[in-house]
Parts: sequence; C-alpha cells; structure tokens
Amino acid sequence: MKLRKKWFAYMNDVYETSKSNGSDLMRDNIKRLKEEYADAKKITQAQVDKEKDNYSQAKIIAEKKLREDMLNYISSLEAAWAEAKDWPKPKWNAGGTAAAGA
Repeated sequence: MKLRKKWFAYMNDVYETSKSNGSDLMRDNIKRLKEEYADAKKITQAQVDKEKDNYSQAKIIAEKKLREDMLNYISSLEAAWAEAKDWPKPKWNAGGTAAAGA
C-alpha cells in the first residue's frame, strides 16, 4: 500500500509540474508573439512603395501579409489557450488516491 500512495503522490507532482511548465511556456510565447507582431512593427504601404525592384516589393508584401495574419492567429491562440489552460487533474488521480475498483 505504501507504494501505491507514493505513486499517486508522485503523479500529483508530475501533474502540477506539467501544468505549471505548460502555463509558463504559453504565457511567455504568447507575450513574445505579441511583441514581435505588435502594431509598432507593422509594415506600411509606404514601405512597400519605397522598394524599387519587384522582388524586394514581393518580399515586403509577403511579410506585411504575414504580420497582418499573425494578429488573427495570436487572437485564436489566446482564445484556445484560455479554454485549455486550467486542465483538470486526470480523474483516476483527482483525489490523489486510486479510483474505486483500481
């Protein structure tokens, strides 16, 4: 019985560590994405028009579109993470003891 108790204590720790690490990872990376694709770093049409050759213009247009699209992707990521970030402990270990009949 002592082994079973230790196992569930260990798994509780694994759950808490995983949840904490996952939350930290998402918080930090969402922050980085927001900083990288912030309004201050948007590419303007004037910047596109300033380029002389078609190749450079095409590269800047693609970057401009990516930056605009990323704002929607970041919003979608934040919404999905808001729903998932408080994931529950697995039911078999919710109370820190074995489920009935286990």
